[in-house]
Amino acid sequence: MEYQDLAAYGLASLLAGLGAALVFAARRRRLRGRTPILALPAWRRPHPCVIRLLKPEDIEACEGIYRRNEERFPPDMFDRFAQSLRGRDALFLVAEVERQVRGLGAVSMRRTDRSEGAILSWGMIDPSFQRRGYGTALLRARLAMLPLARRAWIVTITTAGGSESFYERFGFKYVKQVPIDGGRLLDAYCVLVTPRAQRRCASSVADLLIPAPLGSTYVPAS
Repeated sequence: MEYQDLAAYGLASLLAGLGAALVFAARRRRLRGRTPILALPAWRRPHPCVIRLLKPEDIEACEGIYRRNEERFPPDMFDRFAQSLRGRDALFLVAEVERQVRGLGAVSMRRTDRSEGAILSWGMIDPSFQRRGYGTALLRARLAMLPLARRAWIVTITTAGGSESFYERFGFKYVKQVPIDGGRLLDAYCVLVTPRAQRRCASSVADLLIPAPLGSTYVPAS
């Protein structure tokens, strides 16, 4: 599970220098254009679904999905989740299956002249619809919705554990622990997403994603 934590923005900023170093190393090793830093493993394509922008009428269904996954979240996070759903600090996408919302995920970014950092948060699937490819589709769709990177996005997530193997398949690496309310520590992971990897993400979900990918106006910036 992904969690939204404002400290992660600071983490993303700190990682910007790391991202520049990784891009430089990739060029030196001639990896750029050969082996994408973001791994895109083979995946079982989901049953027919649509990935689209969150609408106000989706909020109740999204809150229900949270409640059905609540035991996997740190305590007392529902109010933060509900506020984020109704706010404008992140772009939410939902996975709609047979006209019912069965999954969701958010993405936000901090972009400057020298760095490009993005945060993935609130990624979850209705327990009855897990392990069907919807989580992977939402991950790829969110990366595709970011503006095309100038060099590479440093993408971070925070998790309380249990989903490491999912993210490691895509090249996410453990970075450090970050504190949240109440002193609890969450594990932070990051991955470098090159423009080539973004294009591959967009191509892989082109028939599922309704908004035009690689946009510049969708994802909120801070």
